[in-house]
Amino acid sequence: CFDYWNTAQQETWEAACLMAALAVALTRKPTRTRDLVCGLLCGAAFLFKYPAALPGLGIAWVVAFGRRDDDSRSLGARARSLGWFALGGSLAVGATLLPFVVSGNWGAFWEVAVEYVLYYTKVSHPVPAPIGRWPLNSAGFLVPLGLVSALGLMKSGAARLRDRRLVWTLVIGGLA
Repeated sequence: CFDYWNTAQQETWEAACLMAALAVALTRKPTRTRDLVCGLLCGAAFLFKYPAALPGLGIAWVVAFGRRDDDSRSLGARARSLGWFALGGSLAVGATLLPFVVSGNWGAFWEVAVEYVLYYTKVSHPVPAPIGRWPLNSAGFLVPLGLVSALGLMKSGAARLRDRRLVWTLVIGGLA
């Protein structure tokens, strides 16, 4: 059923990590474990594709400020939640970078992960994609997955009205 274009695209895995982080942030009460897991998942999404940092910031906001039943939390508790979130993201990224640093291959990693990306974005010009097979490609797979996930969160009652707006914002933003 699924071939390379549905399973090997990093956007699929990036979105899965981000949706899992959002689901954990919305459905669990604030604990160190919740915050750390959300950070780990956002860090993993960032490793798949750097633009995942933007929705990751939104998920960090949910971790610290997003739930209505968290209104009684102090500013210090919210800052600690962000600290655990940042630690989780740093652990994911650090565990990936550590072998390159230890083996002395940091320069090779930097060339591929940073310099190549900067060069590619500088010289590439986006070309409009045909819409003919859109429902069959990876974007056509992610949109229904995101919608089903958002509807599932809403139906379960786990997401309050403010959280629902955030979920819909992330789903609609993913369409762009």
